[in-house]
Amino acid sequence: MSWSLRILVALLTTLLIILLVAATVDFSIVVTSLQSVDLSLAFLGFFAFLMGHFFRFFRYAQIWQWPFNARFIAVSGGHGAASYMLPMRLGELLLPYLARRLGDRGFFSVLGGLLWIRLFDVAVVLLLACSVATVGIFFPGLGVFLGGLPLAENLYFASGSGFTLAVIVLLVASLVFASWLIATRFETLKGARDRLWFVVFSLFIWSSVLLMNYLLAKSLGASLGFPSLVLLLLASTFAYAIPVQGLAGLGAHQLAWFLTLREAGIAKDLSLAISLSSHVVVVLWVLGLAVIAALLAFSAKNNAQIAS
Repeated sequence: MSWSLRILVALLTTLLIILLVAATVDFSIVVTSLQSVDLSLAFLGFFAFLMGHFFRFFRYAQIWQWPFNARFIAVSGGHGAASYMLPMRLGELLLPYLARRLGDRGFFSVLGGLLWIRLFDVAVVLLLACSVATVGIFFPGLGVFLGGLPLAENLYFASGSGFTLAVIVLLVASLVFASWLIATRFETLKGARDRLWFVVFSLFIWSSVLLMNYLLAKSLGASLGFPSLVLLLLASTFAYAIPVQGLAGLGAHQLAWFLTLREAGIAKDLSLAISLSSHVVVVLWVLGLAVIAALLAFSAKNNAQIAS
């Protein structure tokens, strides 16, 4: 598909979604939701958002043996912002392009590695969802006996610290096995210690995402339990995989959040409002990431000129 056609499809999709939202949403509720944002929780959510991207850099650095400096951190951050803002996964092309500009790797070498990482991330989300479902079905009492919290009527939404701990143990065991499979693609993951670090970085990344979503929902007045957060993660992963979507994930974000909030028992109008207001907050976070990446790149360029 040509670039002009991709841009046209993205713009038309964005316009159609805006028209659909305008016809179905009471924007007064959205405005009220944004006006009542808990700024302290939103700031903590932004910090968790940045931490997730920081650990993504460490994972990239491990795989491609990048140095820990401002240029490569800026590349990682810029890629994170572009991959969210540009539709149809066009932002994924920025990382291999910038890596080639820095003389680190070839374009297709980095693009192929990035594809494997994305597949691994999808596997992480699926394993996490399967772990929640498995523990919820076969050990529904864990949340009560170890966490002291009541079970929901649906076993899938059982909650409690014991339930969460059991999910994490099952997930870590699954990821250790999965890391052995992906190690065949990367020379830097041949050793057991390297694979373990890869798993640790991945766990930190997705823990940051879960915390970010929890704080974001909480800042907007919605409290999501651990299984609901996993459902949101699962829905977002597959919603953003839809090849046709609007700019900055417009449509995909709303779909994932609306389904999760409705499943959590929140009223339809409020779920629609939160799905829109949360998207506004996330876009502001992404723009903040882009600004930080630009400042790091500018600083690295100036330092290089001074050194020369």
